[in-house]
Amino acid sequence: MGYATTIGAPKKEFAVKSAEVLLPVIAGASTFVVADTETTGFGAYDDILEIGAVKINAETRKIVQSFSSYCRMKNHLKVPPKITELTGIRTEDVADAPNIETVLPAFKQFVGDTPIVFHNAAFDWRMLGIKYKLLGTHLSNEVICTMKLFKCLHPEAGASNLEYITRYYGTPIVGHHRAVVDCKWTAAAFCKMREEVLALGIQPAMNMGSLDTASALTPEELTQQCRVQRISGWKKAKQKRIYCTTNLADFFYDMNGHVWNVSRKKTDRDLDVEALARCVLDKLGISLTDFLEKYAPPA
Repeated sequence: MGYATTIGAPKKEFAVKSAEVLLPVIAGASTFVVADTETTGFGAYDDILEIGAVKINAETRKIVQSFSSYCRMKNHLKVPPKITELTGIRTEDVADAPNIETVLPAFKQFVGDTPIVFHNAAFDWRMLGIKYKLLGTHLSNEVICTMKLFKCLHPEAGASNLEYITRYYGTPIVGHHRAVVDCKWTAAAFCKMREEVLALGIQPAMNMGSLDTASALTPEELTQQCRVQRISGWKKAKQKRIYCTTNLADFFYDMNGHVWNVSRKKTDRDLDVEALARCVLDKLGISLTDFLEKYAPPA
């Protein structure tokens, strides 16, 4: 989204490295994913409304693949008027969109282990990190912030917002604050900045893969390791959930959204929350329908 304000102080797990540290990655990689999110606000409770991304070949400055999806809201009933005014996204635009539990795995598959570029990465990276935690997984890509990179390359510059940077490089932005639009302008500016990095003679990093190689627990490992400890129904206002406590994670079935989410992960390995749920149902010897009937909170 490129907001000038971030969601408070980013937690260590969502921290973005300095531009100086990432210069070898910028010099060594030729393919990058430039991504952006549009959201209902700045907090952990806010919804992601849209994720957009373009995969670019920085050598040719060509977009080789695109990703764009609205996301249905789960914490808000309406898109805040200020967000509609800023982005043009209306409540009806996202009403029938895929849920975030569908969009996030698709985005993760799109980015693979490619370095991801954001403008004001602290905002987008933390927001995505918070939502991926609900699925028991995370993105482990190198993250490059064009705002930090521009400040590193041009400390004398008076500003570092996306409008200023695109004007600086001679391509003033048009149609700001829609995810894919912002991605394209950010990508153009990043390619210019990468040329400046290469002109510095930075030694390229040879390994541009993911930061870690921890894979998700397989269904076989889940069967062997998972122990069901407690199951209970929960209700608050219109929200209805069934919480499952296991040794690997505390997770719940959202009866309104018809999705599984992780509330607390207890293992260093990534989890496939759907596979974890199937494992628990198998251990209980019941179907999802029977599970809902047995453990649903009282009406």
